[in-house]
Amino acid sequence: MRNEGSHIEGNSSENIEHRSGFSGESLKKFIETRHSIDGAGKSGIVFRLAYEELSPEEQEVMDLEDADNPEGSLSIKALKVFDIEKARIEFKALQEARQIVLKYLESNPDAAPIARVPKAIGFDEVIVDKKTQDFLNKNGAAIVDGRVGVITMDWIEGKDLGVMLREELSKLIPEGEDIYQSKLWDDPNCTEVIRILEKRGFVLPEAVVVQLKNLIELIHKNGLSHGDLHPGNVILKDGDLENPQLYVIDWADAVHGTMSIDETEGEYFMSDEKIVKSLTPLTQTPEAKKKKHGEAMMREWDERIASIERQPKAQQQYESLKTALMENRTNMLEGQFMVSLASDSEVENFLGNLLKLAREDENSRAQILQFIDSKTNDRKSKIRSFVLNRMRALREAIEI
Repeated sequence: MRNEGSHIEGNSSENIEHRSGFSGESLKKFIETRHSIDGAGKSGIVFRLAYEELSPEEQEVMDLEDADNPEGSLSIKALKVFDIEKARIEFKALQEARQIVLKYLESNPDAAPIARVPKAIGFDEVIVDKKTQDFLNKNGAAIVDGRVGVITMDWIEGKDLGVMLREELSKLIPEGEDIYQSKLWDDPNCTEVIRILEKRGFVLPEAVVVQLKNLIELIHKNGLSHGDLHPGNVILKDGDLENPQLYVIDWADAVHGTMSIDETEGEYFMSDEKIVKSLTPLTQTPEAKKKKHGEAMMREWDERIASIERQPKAQQQYESLKTALMENRTNMLEGQFMVSLASDSEVENFLGNLLKLAREDENSRAQILQFIDSKTNDRKSKIRSFVLNRMRALREAIEI
């Protein structure tokens, strides 16, 4: 298989109305004789066209198309059926996005890994019979007067990322629990699926997010947005998660420029960047997350201590607490604590001073931990939950 960056296909602006090598009659026959679909997106239906089912003449056409494909011979094509305008939009966007990626790869031999775009070979308009129109519309198309827009494109053998994430979740669900009845399977963005996978320790290869991030940055830099980028529109080639190569499909909602959530419609809209944000937590191991949490927590406490050192009142409290700990005067420590409950900021200063003292002296550290435990383990305590939670956080910081 040749390096994809080793070849640039024809200029997309010159190929917008390009016909595939298959005749209109052949395309009509392909569609009208299909009784099941192989995939579907927003108002688009996909039929898989295998090399062995073609006539010798049609096989020659496919051979010629594959010869001009920098990804090598795929031996399978996809016919994606839309209403005319949606097909035209997707065909243009596919060509433009693919050209952006190919040009980038050709000019950057050592380019960072990036998600790819399937090759759009041709755009055709065909007229199908009423029975076929009804079949297509029953499966999610919106065909009127039998006029069908057909994109001939590469079929990327693999599994979409949404399916893969749900399969991984299924492996983690206790036996006997039926998750297929829940809304987990309805959300194309897999929001809840991702949340549960993260909670249960599933780790997604970082390369998946890196490839998506690099593609998004590249197309945005070139003035293009996908507009419907969710896990179901990302194909994992050959279903290989260990050495992933991603392909982004379904470009029918692509626009020039970028869109914010406020400018879009639909319950599940995802900006291009949001898929990266939602998947990123899955790339971190539980150990890495714990370490990151610890580092962030310690930065927060260090900033609090630095702030205390600039506050005369807090410095006076520090000296009082130091004396209370050195002389083992529990009542004095308790008194300073009660005074600090007047406001959240004073609670933070009190706890920051305790951390500073715990770091300075081992004996003080033991007393402070005992004091924290006496407050947080008291089931009859009337202390606010905020204060109790911050005291537990302090205990964690002391023990790091």
